[in-house]
Amino acid sequence: MVKKKLSLDKVLAEWCLGFPSSVYEFSVKKGEMVNREDVLARSKKEEFKEFLADEWLLNWSGRKIRDELLALKGKKIKKGDLLLKKGKLFKKKLLAPVDGEIVDVDEFCNLKVKVEIGERENLLSPVKARVSKISKDELILEFEAWEVSGVCIFSGKVWANMSLFCLENVRDLGENMDGGVVFTKFLDEAFVVKAGVLGVGGIVWISDKEVGDMDFVSELPVLKISSQLFDALKLVLNKDKRYRVLFNSESKRLLVVVE
Repeated sequence: MVKKKLSLDKVLAEWCLGFPSSVYEFSVKKGEMVNREDVLARSKKEEFKEFLADEWLLNWSGRKIRDELLALKGKKIKKGDLLLKKGKLFKKKLLAPVDGEIVDVDEFCNLKVKVEIGERENLLSPVKARVSKISKDELILEFEAWEVSGVCIFSGKVWANMSLFCLENVRDLGENMDGGVVFTKFLDEAFVVKAGVLGVGGIVWISDKEVGDMDFVSELPVLKISSQLFDALKLVLNKDKRYRVLFNSESKRLLVVVE
């Protein structure tokens, strides 16, 4: 008798973070090991913003005032500052669209302003990993994980924490599950609704039944796995430990990070 192969393998997984290099600067290097919540990139202290002439000049004739605007190059401005004033009887005022420093005015009177960023934003690593690649607008993390394959019931993707505790009914859902992925042998609309209210991040449904279309909808990702696969998972994971997972029901898999 040939044993059915379980969809449980240890793999080298990747997580790609995309962000504009014009806004963020890297805090790590290729090949570097990072821990969960280490800073991967930090927003720059300043950024350049462009204001299109037809958005900020409104009913002004841009070409006629370009030279006057160029004379303001290098000037620090505050939003609402008076930049230009025209007319004798009916005066028209041109006001600064934002706080910053005027860097340039192109031939069409599009305005380029250097803007200081008050509070810098940090992009944190969701997992302990190795930085395998850094390009202009992309950073890729590489990590070892147990890959659990299943059937997508409701699609979605989330980074979360997970333990092997398995719920039996709706009453087992508690308030300490915020943001986590939960295992359950029971699934219906009431269970999904309550899980969403309690802030559960995703649901792994343990069932050996064939499943057709569900008669309710869910904003939470739900992945179905067999009881045999859940038993195999318990053989390689510690039931008393919480694990970091990448749960992507759309791609029909759950990645349990090896740390």
